[in-house]
Amino acid sequence: MTLFRLDASINPDGSASRAIGDIVENEWVATHPEERIIRRDVGADPFQSTAWTKALRATSTPEGKRSRAQHLTIELVSDLAAELREADAALLAAVRSQHARVVPVSAWSAAVNDQQAKQNQVGLELLLGIAVAYSAIGIASTLLMSASGRRSELALLHKTGATRRQIVWFVAAESLVLTVLGIVLSAVVSCLVLGCLYLALAGEVGSVSVVLPWPLVGAVLAGCVLIAVLASTLPAWFQLRPRPGLRGPMVDV
Repeated sequence: MTLFRLDASINPDGSASRAIGDIVENEWVATHPEERIIRRDVGADPFQSTAWTKALRATSTPEGKRSRAQHLTIELVSDLAAELREADAALLAAVRSQHARVVPVSAWSAAVNDQQAKQNQVGLELLLGIAVAYSAIGIASTLLMSASGRRSELALLHKTGATRRQIVWFVAAESLVLTVLGIVLSAVVSCLVLGCLYLALAGEVGSVSVVLPWPLVGAVLAGCVLIAVLASTLPAWFQLRPRPGLRGPMVDV
């Protein structure tokens, strides 16, 4: 078994992480006196970030023509590669019994971001669902009250020759126009608010991307239109139903 110690502090004398590392190493030596210890101190003795590139170039040079610096670079990179392979093997052996798996930091970060994005989407949909429910109740109640107050108007249209179906289509078209106007006005206000938020965020963190859930927005708009049309046409349809034994719609004039 091999102990790999990596120090990265640039303050060797007052580093708490180095002190903890010394304690761990001393305990390891006390219990495993014959085991190998690999030490890397990238804070006090960093290696060049171009070592891998230099080693790759040195391997293309015939061995007899390589300089001492090239030999040292190849030796350093070979040792680092061996240490990485040993660390991978030890890590895989450690997690194998725990039914876990080893993934790169980039893959883990991507998975966490995807999960966070899904949770944010669910939260957004819940909040939007509550807002849509209240809006639907408001739209339906407003149109129902409006329809109940138009009994005389609907009866007059019916007595002047308009059929029941024609009146219902007229009411549906009227509610559709009002709903579209409301959607346009709300879109203008939303664009103004979102534009101000975008400018504020761009001033703080730089350029940001705006992503709109168009399928969800389309579903909400379609639901608003459907609720408005149904809430206005159904009362009109039932108010214009003929009374048994009498001609004309069942309204009070």
